[in-house]
Amino acid sequence: MLYQELFPEDTTVTEKDVEMVTIENVLAIHPYNDLGLLVRDRLIVLAEAQSTWSVNIIFRLAEYYFDTVMSYLQYKKADIHSSVKVDIPDVEAFVIYTGKKSSRPLSIRLISA
Repeated sequence: MLYQELFPEDTTVTEKDVEMVTIENVLAIHPYNDLGLLVRDRLIVLAEAQSTWSVNIIFRLAEYYFDTVMSYLQYKKADIHSSVKVDIPDVEAFVIYTGKKSSRPLSIRLISA
């Protein structure tokens, strides 16, 4: 299972714990993730595979993050306009990079260090 490859420390997860929350957009006018998974309390967003490195992928991941969270909240019928706090699961985003290993950093962040 892909989740176990990304999080090998979580040895108790089963297929029953995994729920698909992929954003679909047939016309591709709005952002969409390639794969969204809800695994217990962790929301995982996977963007498309990249063969050419660009640090600007962080902006697309931010788009995927917000759209995936909004889809999740709609699915859960959460009211973001109410005064009651809406909880979301922890979100982790991944890009599958298929280019040369030495040409990219191990991780990137939206906030500069």
